[in-house]
Amino acid sequence: MGDIIFSLDIGTRNVVGIVAKMEGDTYKVIDYEIMEHPDRAMYDGQIHDIEKVSSVVRVVKEKLEERNGQTFNYVSIAAAGRALKTQKVF
Repeated sequence: MGDIIFSLDIGTRNVVGIVAKMEGDTYKVIDYEIMEHPDRAMYDGQIHDIEKVSSVVRVVKEKLEERNGQTFNYVSIAAAGRALKTQKVF
């Protein structure tokens, strides 16, 4: 499938997963999945229950992997928070 990009937006109300591919100078969205947090796991953009949030992230990732016949080993995320630090992990 070429250079596929997997990204997540972890928001206060829901998690959005996007699968995209670079075409020329732009990204083409191939697939996406949106899932709401079942409980108030986040308040004002801050994660308050890591297990609940990670459970939603896991489901979003697995649905996208299943539909696209691919395993995503790397992800770019957007997660708001005043106390977050940026870190690159391999």
